[in-house]
Amino acid sequence: MPTSRPLPVLCPERTRHIPRSFAWIDHRLRSTGVLQDMTLDDIGLYLFLTLASDKQGLSCWRLDRVEREMPGLAMTALKGARQRRIELQLLAYQPWHHGAIDGCYQLLSIPAPARQPPRGGEPVSIGSLLSAFGGIPDEDTLALRLQVRHRWRLVDLRGDLERFAYSLVDRIFPEFHDHFCSPLNATGRALLRQIGLAPQALVDNPDQVTALVRKASRNKVPVAKISELLEKARSSIGIRQAEAVMIAHLRDTLVLIEELEAQALALDFDLDALPRVASSPLHSLGLSAALIATIHAESDPIKDFNHPWQFAAYAGLDPSRYDSGQMQGTRTPISKRGSPYLRRALYLAACSVYRRHKPFQRLHPTHRNKGRHHTNALIIVAHKLARVIWRLLTDNRDFRIRPPQPPNQ
Repeated sequence: MPTSRPLPVLCPERTRHIPRSFAWIDHRLRSTGVLQDMTLDDIGLYLFLTLASDKQGLSCWRLDRVEREMPGLAMTALKGARQRRIELQLLAYQPWHHGAIDGCYQLLSIPAPARQPPRGGEPVSIGSLLSAFGGIPDEDTLALRLQVRHRWRLVDLRGDLERFAYSLVDRIFPEFHDHFCSPLNATGRALLRQIGLAPQALVDNPDQVTALVRKASRNKVPVAKISELLEKARSSIGIRQAEAVMIAHLRDTLVLIEELEAQALALDFDLDALPRVASSPLHSLGLSAALIATIHAESDPIKDFNHPWQFAAYAGLDPSRYDSGQMQGTRTPISKRGSPYLRRALYLAACSVYRRHKPFQRLHPTHRNKGRHHTNALIIVAHKLARVIWRLLTDNRDFRIRPPQPPNQ
């Protein structure tokens, strides 16, 4: 047994040395726990066969001779010890002929110990752990979640392309923003497809521009405003270099935007047709199918949340903590933990419900009058909306200004 310090030699003149012919016992007989399963008869027979065998562990001693060499072992005990060593796979035995009690012996190597499982039980996969603790939703919820997240991914990509298109419009015709709420509305898209937004192209085709704008806007844009647009095109400060290339990029970007809009619209129709969305009590709040599907996809099963504040915290709408020593922060931002898709859906839903329902109509101006920003007031509305949604989904009932009272006991 190794020690931290070498042990002193007690009798130097009798120090052992390995002779030319020697027998040896594998130390794994003890370290693997095999020795604990051996009786005294087993140990005696194993020791004798170790001393009598060659380097391969072979020997052929008769049991009567072994009995004479070791008087403490009877013939019956030797036969039993031999059988137990065979069952433990420590000894191989082959009789000389059928029915003989003697034969050839071979000591076998110590078998490798069985691999022990990790502490705490058998190894389990991460997926099994998540399923046990509710981390993996059922197949329908997972499919809905993937579909909803893909829908928001398309919306985000469309937003990125729109911002790129706005940057191109600012280079080509920066004054165009003053006449329309969005350069990519129906009128702007019609001009971009037919004529382009190059100022000189607009000036060269005044009649076509007038007819196109009137048709695209359904006669909502007056002729005076169209004349003002053409006048600003004559004095525009837009960049003329590589104008044709930027117009081509703008048209290609518009094609991509319209394709993304079509895919998002098709997904909205599919989400609206789902039974879970169609029968949801959240319709009573006046929410769109996309928002309802997102809330269900990111929060189902709702029974995983024991309290409405847990649901709001999962959406990341709870206030974050900022403590240092005895100081505790009071004006802290929201934590933004949990699902960003659920937080986005609740915020967009808050933009709608605070104009429709009286409980939220009173909440928003109350915090606005306290000096809070419009966005902060909407976040407070979204937090209350999250708690209301938790109750609606838990009770599976529609929204009412006065919630049902529990029956009197």
